[in-house]
Parts: sequence; C-alpha cells; structure tokens
Amino acid sequence: MRIDKQVTIVRSSKPVETTVGSEVVLMTLDTGECLGLGETGSDVWRLLATPTHLDALVASLSETYSAAPGVIEQDVVELLEQMLDRGLIELQ
Repeated sequence: MRIDKQVTIVRSSKPVETTVGSEVVLMTLDTGECLGLGETGSDVWRLLATPTHLDALVASLSETYSAAPGVIEQDVVELLEQMLDRGLIELQ
C-alpha cells in the first residue's frame, strides 16, 4: 500500500522519540536507527499524533509554510514514504 488521499496515516509504535530544541529525533530500538526530522519533518510528526489523511496534513502545513499546496503535498508524500520504508508510520 502506498500513500494516497484515501489512506489513514498512523504513527507506528516502534520509534522512541525525543525533542532536541524544536526538532524531533526518532530512534527505532530494534534496528538502532536514529533519525532527526528537521523543522518541517517534526511538524509532520506532531500532526501525526492523531491518525490523519494526506489532505489534512497538507492543509495544516499550508497554514504554516508559504508554498503552493502541490509543492507541500509532493514534499510530504516523499517524507511519508521514507517514514513508511523505515517503519515509522503505518497506513490503514
């Protein structure tokens, strides 16, 4: 399953998270992989505290970032696909 507008995006229970400054850092204990999300990625992670859809993520981020919704959607999908590949999120 890939990310599209019909799926619900849910945080995985696998990563442990901490905040360093304003950014979120995730660590997957079974692999030991550590990932710093940066400012925008951290915003996406915080929005995923509640299961959501791609459209809702894009709408929320459009209120914060001054980029065209299509650009935001493309960037968010790319980030979510990386998170999915690393087991940080699940799709329902």
